[in-house]
Amino acid sequence: MDQSSFVKKNEPTFRLERFGVSQYTDGSMKTAKQLAAAAAIIAGLVLGAAFRAPDPRMQQQEQRPSDLRRYFLENGVSIDLGPNWKPSGASNAAPPGGLGPYAPPFRFNQILFLTNEHQYTLLQLGTSDNPLIGHDAYWLDTQMHATNGTGTTLPDYLFFLFLPPSHSCMDDVLAKLAAASRPADPDPSGGEFSKSELQVTYSCSYAPTLSDFYSQQLTTGITFRQALNGPRAYGDFKNLEMPPMEQVDFAGMTFFVFEALSHELINENAVHYFNLPTETQGLHADFFWAIGTISPYPFVADPARKNTPIIHLAYAGAGPNRRTDFLRILQRVHAQ
Repeated sequence: MDQSSFVKKNEPTFRLERFGVSQYTDGSMKTAKQLAAAAAIIAGLVLGAAFRAPDPRMQQQEQRPSDLRRYFLENGVSIDLGPNWKPSGASNAAPPGGLGPYAPPFRFNQILFLTNEHQYTLLQLGTSDNPLIGHDAYWLDTQMHATNGTGTTLPDYLFFLFLPPSHSCMDDVLAKLAAASRPADPDPSGGEFSKSELQVTYSCSYAPTLSDFYSQQLTTGITFRQALNGPRAYGDFKNLEMPPMEQVDFAGMTFFVFEALSHELINENAVHYFNLPTETQGLHADFFWAIGTISPYPFVADPARKNTPIIHLAYAGAGPNRRTDFLRILQRVHAQ
């Protein structure tokens, strides 16, 4: 599959069809038998609707507008979420110490973290500057699907800007850098790193929290390497499948959506340690990142739009239909 191609998707339209009984009756429908048959049909429809078991997942996902709460960022960007979503922090901080120079080029103004403990999902809403000026959607898609470790791939975005190592983990990693051992042999991946270059790989310890669970599902650790072209840091990512980019347009906004689906099954040890429900075992973690703003996306510098915020929505969940859930949430984002 050509990873540089992408799918464009407009806001879906929905049609509601229902049964109705006409206020006009035909003259032939006058005998008692015909009237009784008609009544039986109508009663069957009513009883069938009354006793049809509702899908609890649909009930959970399709909240009425009155059930939604709006969360605001300072620049007028907001999102409407159901009652199970709770704020779990807000900041404008860069990645943990030592990671900033290696992170993707976006610089965030504000970040809001939210958690849904009922569905075991995480959400991050943020706004940033716009380093994509001078590029286009195809360039963005290519960068997001490039080789891991370049600093501009989707796993890099998730690792540095959504699910980074904890500050305590980074403190341990930086303390070990001074005592890093030199590799005994050249790098077998192609010789970019010679015997004289330093490297250290460190696996973080995880707390039994939902954010650490998804961090553990994304990476096995972090590596610092002193390359010929300078130092580099990157996550040791697990086996991730990344479908082509999808463009989504709705309510006068354009977003570019990226997905990384873990091929690794959630095992029993993770279920117990992170206090997850037993049905989580055997599922796959699924990660999403959307970048967008008011249409059209400003790939060309425009003084009239220099203050237009670039909106980011990141999501982590487990199980089937995560893309449907993420796209539904994405379409609840608003910008002034």
